[in-house]
Amino acid sequence: MSVRLLAIARRTVCIFVIVLGLSGICASEPADSSVAESGADCSAATDAYPSDPTELERAANSGDAEAQFKLGVMNQFGYNIPKDLDKAQRYYRLAARQNNASAQYNLGMMYLTGEGLEKDAAQAFHFLRSAAEGGVVLAQLNLGMLYLDGQGVKRNARQAIKWLSRVARTGEPESCYLLGRLYLKGDSGVRADADKGISYLRNAAHAGHPEAQALLRELGLDPEQ
Repeated sequence: MSVRLLAIARRTVCIFVIVLGLSGICASEPADSSVAESGADCSAATDAYPSDPTELERAANSGDAEAQFKLGVMNQFGYNIPKDLDKAQRYYRLAARQNNASAQYNLGMMYLTGEGLEKDAAQAFHFLRSAAEGGVVLAQLNLGMLYLDGQGVKRNARQAIKWLSRVARTGEPESCYLLGRLYLKGDSGVRADADKGISYLRNAAHAGHPEAQALLRELGLDPEQ
């Protein structure tokens, strides 16, 4: 796995705070703060989970996918219970089998980063694709990067553009930066389009993406415009 892909995967930490009753996502915790600058503080999410998980466990054992997902989160991050990554992945797997997109995303990220599971790009691709199809934006971002990097799947620039474009519509800067680079240079099956590439780079730069800003300067353009 490329250093950049792994760093971006870790950087997606806690962009959405998980709360009871909602399907917000937290990815694997970052190895260090240098790759987590886009993450929000999820410490407050601890208060959203019960101090006694008995009722959740009862619901999970009865097949409730949302309860299974929440128990996965509690075990992965140690929310009000001891951290247990093996239990986390087992609860996520149960929920993922019921097409819980949040669980599919978190399980995919565990495979991608090697948190609690042996790194497996093919398994990461499998679960992230399911989560992406279920509408999880961070899964769509990481899926696009897997296609772009050829990790867990044959490299496919067109598929990368398909998924990154969906994310870029939300204004997410990394997807805009990657699309900008793709369109500037062109790729297999992708015709170069400098105007489109610069437009994406400007969107990323305006959102504070340092590499997009630097690339625009290299092109002799003002990233502030």
